[in-house]
Amino acid sequence: ESIISSAEASLDEPFRGRVNVQTDFFIEASNPDAVHITDGKRIPEGTLPADVIHVTTSDDEWFPVRRILLAPCLHLTKYVQAGRGKYKNQNQGGQDQDMGQDISQDQEQEQSGVNKSKSLPSSEKSPDAPSTGIHCRVDIDCCTFDRVLLFVMSQLYPHEYKFALDLSETNSLSHAAEQLGLLSLQDLCQSQLSSFASRVRKDKYIRFNEVKARNDNPMTNELLIIVDGMVLDISRWIDEHPGGPSIIPSQA
Repeated sequence: ESIISSAEASLDEPFRGRVNVQTDFFIEASNPDAVHITDGKRIPEGTLPADVIHVTTSDDEWFPVRRILLAPCLHLTKYVQAGRGKYKNQNQGGQDQDMGQDISQDQEQEQSGVNKSKSLPSSEKSPDAPSTGIHCRVDIDCCTFDRVLLFVMSQLYPHEYKFALDLSETNSLSHAAEQLGLLSLQDLCQSQLSSFASRVRKDKYIRFNEVKARNDNPMTNELLIIVDGMVLDISRWIDEHPGGPSIIPSQA
C-alpha cells in the first residue's frame, strides 16, 4: 500500500476548515415540506476513492474508510485485501465467490464481532451507505469507531495527529480494539488500565465517617469524594480543575 497524504487518508473535504468572509455554507432541510430554503447551495457530488471500504457501525452510521486505515485491523483483513491473494474472489459487491468455507471458520468469524458473512444484507448496511462497493459491519458505535480512526491516523501520521487516551473511554476502546483485532490499541488500553489499577488500593475499606472526618480536618488539607462506591483522593488535582477549586467542594 503506497503512502498517501493524511488529507487523502482521512478523506478530508475542502469545505472543512476555518470560516472567513469568503466561506460558502451549504445547508439542506431535513424536512423539505416543513422548511423551504431559497437559493440554497448544495454540496456538489464527488466520488470516493476506489479503495474505500464502507463500514456500518452498530448504530447504523456509515463510514467510508480507506484501506490504509483499516490495514492494522486483523479482523478486517478479508475486506482490506478483497480482490487480492486468497481474497481475490471477494468482489466489489461484498460477496465471496468461494463457497468452500467450513462451518468452524464461520463460527470463529461471527464471534469476532465483525460481520464477515458472504454477503452483507441491505438491512445490515447503513441507509446512508451506497449499494456498491465493499461493505462490512462492526459491533462498535460511531463515536468509538471515530476515536479508533483517530488513533490509527496518529500511528500513521504522528507529526500531524496526536492521540490522548482518556481513562473514561479506555473500556469502550479496548472492546473496539478487540473486535477489530487492532493490537496496538489493545496494548495502549491495557497499559492505561494497568496504570490505573496500580494506583487503586483494594486492601482496606474507607467508611463514610472517615471520609467526612478527613475532609473536615484543616491540618491534612485532604479532599476525598465518593463516586460509585469508590473513594477518590483529588487533593492534588483540585487546584487544576477548570472551574476552580471551589466547585467540587460546594457541589459534592
